[in-house]
Parts: sequence; C-alpha cells; structure tokens
Amino acid sequence: LTADVLPAGYYESVVSTQQYHLSGSNGSTWVPLDTESLTTPAFSPATDESAVVSGNADLWTANVGFNQDLGLFVSVDGASPQLLAWKESGGFAGTFSPNAAFVQTVYDMPAGHTYVFSLEWKTNKAATGATIYAGAGPISGAYSPTRLTAYVLPADSAPTQWATAVSTAQYSL
Repeated sequence: LTADVLPAGYYESVVSTQQYHLSGSNGSTWVPLDTESLTTPAFSPATDESAVVSGNADLWTANVGFNQDLGLFVSVDGASPQLLAWKESGGFAGTFSPNAAFVQTVYDMPAGHTYVFSLEWKTNKAATGATIYAGAGPISGAYSPTRLTAYVLPADSAPTQWATAVSTAQYSL
C-alpha cells in the first residue's frame, strides 16, 4: 500500500467497470481500451505545469504465451496520441488469471496547449487467434475497475519538488 500526499491541484480520474477484450493483436499496434470512458477531459493549463498520470487494469489472457501491455498516451492539441509509458503485465504461461497492472509517469505540460490522456493496450507479440482481457469478475454485475488519473501539479511546486527519470534500456541481472 502506497499513500502519497500531493499538494493542492486539480485532477481528472475516469473509471470503467466494464470488461474489455482484444483479439488478434499484432503485438506492436496500440489500441484504445475505451475512447469514451477511459479518456480524460482536456487540460489547458494557463501556466507551465506537470501532471502525474497513472493507469491501472486487471489484465489477463485466454491463451497461453501472451502478455498484455498497458500504455499511457497523450494527445497534444488534437494530434495523434503519443505513448508516454507502458507496463507489460500478465502471466506468460498461465491463462484466466488476472494480473493487476499499474503504470505511472510525470508529464510536463507547457502552457498554451490542450492535453488529453488515454489508456491503450496490446499484446507483447503477435497474437493471431488469441484474446486478452481487461477487467476481472464480475462481482454483483461489475468487473474490477480500470482507471486513468491525471493529477496536475501546481506550477509553483512542479519545477522544484518533482523529478522524473526515464530509460529505454533493457537491463539484465
């Protein structure tokens, strides 16, 4: 359990308790989970700000040999969404076993633009004839929540108190 106390700011958090499925993913093309329920309203900051963006879903597969990738995307000024961060999840050898995936990043938002965040997904490799799912259950008719949250940090706190680092290297031990 992690609890972070964030400074006063504003945020959008969207959630769905539906179950989603994706069949025949080619393993490289990201597909929106739900363009209506899992996309934030637009942010148009008046000053340079940063956002802590996070997404989570219970991901699982009906076919052995495939993992599920959950990605955070941003569209700036209505342009095509760009990948910010992703989490590969799932049980490569197992089926029908949900794995909680959580992905988070910090994204800088210069003033004068409009930003919309979304959740997308894909398989980890070409999956002809295979299906992946988001949402476990149901319990009382609802599946486990899939959520996207963008928390905008106040401009006066973001530059001095928040830092992020990223690497696209593959590490081994």
